[in-house]
Amino acid sequence: MLNLTRFLIPILGGIGVVLTLVTILDFDDKICNSCWPVDAVMNFTYFLFGLCGLLALVGGVIGVLAKPSSLKGSAIGIGALIVVVVLSYVLATDQVMPYYPEDISATEIKWSGVGLIMFYILFLAAGASVVFSSVYSILKR
Repeated sequence: MLNLTRFLIPILGGIGVVLTLVTILDFDDKICNSCWPVDAVMNFTYFLFGLCGLLALVGGVIGVLAKPSSLKGSAIGIGALIVVVVLSYVLATDQVMPYYPEDISATEIKWSGVGLIMFYILFLAAGASVVFSSVYSILKR
């Protein structure tokens, strides 16, 4: 597997550099969103994004199969994230305010609120963990 990555990473990186240079050096005086270099770069980006996602999943499965005890920590993290999503969904409102645009639905407002509340909860949790670890390390000395 290591030899494959040594071979594959420079090739995919080179293709990305060539496509980026072709896009940048497009000497037309017009700006276009559907020119072939832009399409090629975007399609290559989608391909690499999918490939990285697939390799991350495969790596995670291989890691769990190699060390099944690591599944406990992952399950705790996923469970905590599910709790945050459910809590955010319960706290979010779907009330359509009169100043919202006409084409906004209650579902869109609800999920927008869920995303904001999730951000707030996770931001506060990250800040609290930094403060806790700093205080703990000071008291531990």
